[in-house]
Amino acid sequence: MTQRGLRRIFISLASLSLLLACGKEDRLGKEVSMSREERKPYISSDQALQIARLDAEKAYGDLSPYRINIALERDGWHIDFELKDPEAEGGGPHYVIDAVSGKILSKRYEQ
Repeated sequence: MTQRGLRRIFISLASLSLLLACGKEDRLGKEVSMSREERKPYISSDQALQIARLDAEKAYGDLSPYRINIALERDGWHIDFELKDPEAEGGGPHYVIDAVSGKILSKRYEQ
């Protein structure tokens, strides 16, 4: 194989690794966003819950009256603290936590 051929292979491999690191491109070279299935979360549901609980305990103290619902949505982990007693007034905190960084993207308190 010639040096020119080896250089083409090297450039192709370098381009492929860059493509994999940055995302996917369509046939026209435009970047295509990756689906949720292709972009796995870096933090687990337990880690997201711990982040939410630490913040919620500062505002609410005791969290035992709340049932916790957690779901992974397109925009991150959704963590909702709902009162167990349907007769009770008020509500709990609601969070959206980035599934990659663990940063709290939004929070709302119902008291």
